[in-house]
Amino acid sequence: MEKKKLDPVTFEILSHRLEQIIAEAYYAISHVSGSAVVIEVGDHQEAVLDNAGNLALFGGGLVHWTPSLSLASQYVVREYE
Repeated sequence: MEKKKLDPVTFEILSHRLEQIIAEAYYAISHVSGSAVVIEVGDHQEAVLDNAGNLALFGGGLVHWTPSLSLASQYVVREYE
């Protein structure tokens, strides 16, 4: 299957949109969690993963969660595919 290439303008538009989605998720989790640790410390991590569970993009927060996100998602894909 031939891979399609994105033109630079479309790439930038999609890239900024994905970054905005992550930023909005960070804001939403911070405001609905009710946990002081999440609100004050920022101890949460939002991410976009592909259909295989690989990390595609992650946002602000504590970055120590990023390997766990990918590993947990890969497990779910593998076990419940």
